[in-house]
Amino acid sequence: MLYCGLVLVALVVMMAPTLGAPLIERHAWRQCDTASFARGLARGEFDVLHPRFLAYYPDAYGIDGATESEFNLYPLIVSWLYRLFGVQEWIARAVSLLFSLATGIWVFLLAKRVYDETAGLLAGLMLALSPLFLFYGRSVQPDAAALSLSVGALYAMVRWLDDGGWGWFLASVLMMALGLLTKVTALYMGLALAAALWNKRRWQALRDWRVWLYGVGVLAPMLLYYAYARSLFSQSGLTVYGLVGGWPGSGKFGNWEQLTSLDFYRTMFVRLRSVILSRYVLALAALGLAIRPRREEWPLYGWLLGMGLFILFAAQGNRQHEYYQLPLVPICCLFGGKAASALLAPEALKVDLAFIGKRLGAVIVALALILSVRGAKAGLDERLRQTDVLLDVALATAEHTPAGAPVAIIHDWARVPEVFYYADRRGWSLWIERDAEGRYGRLIISERVLGVDGWQVVERLEQDAERIALLRAQGAERLVVSLEKGDRAAFDAGPIGTELAEMYALVAADDHWLVYDLTSHLQH
Repeated sequence: MLYCGLVLVALVVMMAPTLGAPLIERHAWRQCDTASFARGLARGEFDVLHPRFLAYYPDAYGIDGATESEFNLYPLIVSWLYRLFGVQEWIARAVSLLFSLATGIWVFLLAKRVYDETAGLLAGLMLALSPLFLFYGRSVQPDAAALSLSVGALYAMVRWLDDGGWGWFLASVLMMALGLLTKVTALYMGLALAAALWNKRRWQALRDWRVWLYGVGVLAPMLLYYAYARSLFSQSGLTVYGLVGGWPGSGKFGNWEQLTSLDFYRTMFVRLRSVILSRYVLALAALGLAIRPRREEWPLYGWLLGMGLFILFAAQGNRQHEYYQLPLVPICCLFGGKAASALLAPEALKVDLAFIGKRLGAVIVALALILSVRGAKAGLDERLRQTDVLLDVALATAEHTPAGAPVAIIHDWARVPEVFYYADRRGWSLWIERDAEGRYGRLIISERVLGVDGWQVVERLEQDAERIALLRAQGAERLVVSLEKGDRAAFDAGPIGTELAEMYALVAADDHWLVYDLTSHLQH
């Protein structure tokens, strides 16, 4: 197990130094939402079956109601630790890191079983050189947990098919069921599981009642929970991490426009060679795919095919959110480990690479790993970049708004929960237009509309500040303006800034934020 230990050490060395970083980094909105679920569960503000957001639509329906979401297993685990040790973000990151370490173990064990121990070591080291894995493997999101559970389910399935017994069978059922509850996108692993069954049992698998039990045990909890979650949406009209998405532009399935766009494929390829993997590891993965496959590899090819279909099926979601491609990292590293092992010892995998030779093969593998280190650090640093303005706005919000009272926040950038989370407030989120010259214009409003076909979220552009009066009538006592991209002078000069100054008293202000008292109405 020395090689497995080396993999874990490499992952810890690359990820542990960033555990203490604030959540205001890449995909801060997702991390803050997830952290708010964990904090709310720890405080007993809601239960895991009735999750509540911090930031709501600025509409007539208020800030009550549970939201449709995936099953919050990861926030639930974090909340248990919060109750023991207090709310500290490094704890949430450490939970993600532990799941990522488990993924490293599964990758090593899979590679060792399918190829050899050297392939396992090299595949694990390649994990530690992926900017995508290094960042999202310690971010406060459920993706690291879902990935670990689904990869663990595949390994347990392979072990059950090889060794028999109920232990591995039940472990695979449990992990796959929890993986699907955590993120329904883990369905991509279905093809890998099917390939493992076909590889060992062929058509006989259909006659095995345990296979049908496996399917029921894995799919029934997912179907029941997501049907329940959809019922929450039908009551409240609130969803973001459910099956469809909530805020305009946050959907997953805008496929035709994406699939017919060359830019979509260009974006995916650029990520593949620079963020998901380094170009050097990508070359090794391509070589691994080119080497003639053996039957033992069929589950890995099923995994890769499942991910390809998922990317095409949820094209818009994959383009918007790079973390959707996180499951590509381990499978590509497995094929990279296969190629690297073949270069080092072709006879071990019965591969004919004699034209390269062992010494040159060792040089190629060493250079690929060494040259990938710089890219891994650069990609990680880019995603770790902090947005300090938001922390300043959050501190001002906490200081100048009453604790426990709902607050409205206008953002000049695509933000939703970040200020609410760090200010420990709930309320309504609005946006304001800002043109290329830095001028502020209309308010951008996302609101729920209940029609014959159920809830829809529509986007409106409003020239005045009447929307603030609606929120004031619902109990908003303060309005915070968060200027991440512009400054107070530009906001004051715009029509919304001018109208707010005439209607409400200014409590406090700085270059990048303003706080208005909505209980003090200057103009009627």
